[in-house]
Amino acid sequence: MDEKINKIREFIPKFYEELNYEIYLNYSGLKDTLNTSEIYEKYSFLIDKELALKIKNKDRRLNYISSFIQGMYINKKTSKIRDKIATVEANTFIEYEGKKINYRIVPIVIANESRREIRKILYKERIKSFYPINKYYIKLWKAMNQASRNLGYKNYLEYCSFINLKDYEKLKQKAQQFLVKTKSLYVDLMYENFKKINLDFYESERHDLSFFFRASKFDNMFVKEKMMQVFNNFLEDFGLSLKNFPNIILDIETREKKVTRAFVSPVKVPDRIYLVITPKGGQDDYLALFHEAGHAFHFANISKDLDVEYKYLGPSSITEAFAFLFEYLLIEKEFLKRYFDLNFEYLKFQYLYKLYFLRRYCSKLIYEIELNTKGVNKEAGFLYKKIMEENMITKHERVNFLNDIDPGMYTGEYLEAWFFEAQLKRYLKDKYGEDWFIKNKARDLLIKLWNQGFKYTLEEICNKLGYKGIEINYIIEEILSGLGY
Repeated sequence: MDEKINKIREFIPKFYEELNYEIYLNYSGLKDTLNTSEIYEKYSFLIDKELALKIKNKDRRLNYISSFIQGMYINKKTSKIRDKIATVEANTFIEYEGKKINYRIVPIVIANESRREIRKILYKERIKSFYPINKYYIKLWKAMNQASRNLGYKNYLEYCSFINLKDYEKLKQKAQQFLVKTKSLYVDLMYENFKKINLDFYESERHDLSFFFRASKFDNMFVKEKMMQVFNNFLEDFGLSLKNFPNIILDIETREKKVTRAFVSPVKVPDRIYLVITPKGGQDDYLALFHEAGHAFHFANISKDLDVEYKYLGPSSITEAFAFLFEYLLIEKEFLKRYFDLNFEYLKFQYLYKLYFLRRYCSKLIYEIELNTKGVNKEAGFLYKKIMEENMITKHERVNFLNDIDPGMYTGEYLEAWFFEAQLKRYLKDKYGEDWFIKNKARDLLIKLWNQGFKYTLEEICNKLGYKGIEINYIIEEILSGLGY
């Protein structure tokens, strides 16, 4: 058995190097097709269901190896469908003002379109173009659920609970508490803000939210041409100059088929990390860059001496927490004073944006727990619409019941990371001051945490920092303070 496990450990870095580079090429718009199925086939010799079940629940390292094998099994079963989805999306176009624009680029166009009637047309056209893609999403979710049962789980949710080390019922309780405690605040603020742009929030659609949160009025604060200067100034001040990290490769070029969603591709940890964003103007560029920089510096600082499991495997909430920590520097008063002109209207807007995201993901978590417990059925679209509209008010289309979520219960990873980030930030401020982001000792603490890769869960890191566990009161207090309450 040890020989088999050691063989898997040997090939994990090689597998991820090929897989993540293939994903990088397609998602960055450098390659039209996505061929992960070939890579899963090439490394299928690593899949040993019997071994995965035998070493399960032995210790953390073996659990990670078991999760890897099980993930390989499920992804191999579904890789052709995933490739099909990515390929079809990359080659789907809609008409806009006499030009063809790629399906993936439409959200950017919508966010920048001030004419509501045009936004609505674009939004409906994108939904219309999604219907042929949706059948592949349905196949994907059904295949993931079946593969989970093949591995001995009751459903896909139970599988995700094991690989992500999550108690989803506990996380659901936190999500429900957050939704209850912040609903009236969110609805009142959104209603008032929508009145300012001559829209009724109670009649709003998702394209309206895209335009509202694009917030072009703040573009003069976030000049595209100065983005890298601000970013590099911060890194220099914090002792993280990119000159000292040649292993971080920055991709900010605009390409027709590049996905709108920023991402990091850790091709070879810690030696070759791609940091990818899609420039579209204004604050979103900056937020995306700083978010992904958090990922990049986490991966780039993982110790080379660490066991391979802790370099590549483990809950994604760990790296998402560091991404949020960097992203939300852009809504810190002291950070804005140092690198921008402090704008209190912008600050309040950003805390509303953060509140929106948290409520949205709390809602999605509740929905996804139901979906991944029962599997895809005729009621799923209605359930999605009901839960999202109850909590977000804005109209949601039933057809997006799978398009709006990620495999692997990633919503839970984001939520846990959001909650933890507020606690980590509170710790940094209490120990090093409001301007912790220029303090060497704060940087050294983060590097120490980054060095550990995925060895410890966020709950365990919380305990190391002196907290009892992950709590929601810190993030609620932060948002209330940011909004002036």
